[in-house]
Amino acid sequence: MAKGLDYVFAATVALSVFWAPYTKVEESFSMQAVHDILKWGQINSNFDHLAFPGVVPRSFIGPLFVSALAYPAKLLNGGAVEGIWMQIAVRLVLGWTVAWANSRLGSAVGFF
Repeated sequence: MAKGLDYVFAATVALSVFWAPYTKVEESFSMQAVHDILKWGQINSNFDHLAFPGVVPRSFIGPLFVSALAYPAKLLNGGAVEGIWMQIAVRLVLGWTVAWANSRLGSAVGFF
């Protein structure tokens, strides 16, 4: 039963990403950080987060993790990080990571 729910959750993530592939304003900061990490490879003055830090300090830990998992999609995309397909790949990685974490949490607390 648990694996079935895991597949439903992962499919729901994929459906929502393809149904609405563009980000909301809440996601845009992290998406920009992922873009910068994939494009520049190392933290430098070109990072949008450093040029426009905003009023709330942001961490690069989450975007760094997502970038590492999305890096194969960059290679499959010919090294390009611009475009809707790379954004969809990054959002799928993030969504499926959350689905996996929820599955592990459910198993740990005995929900499944």
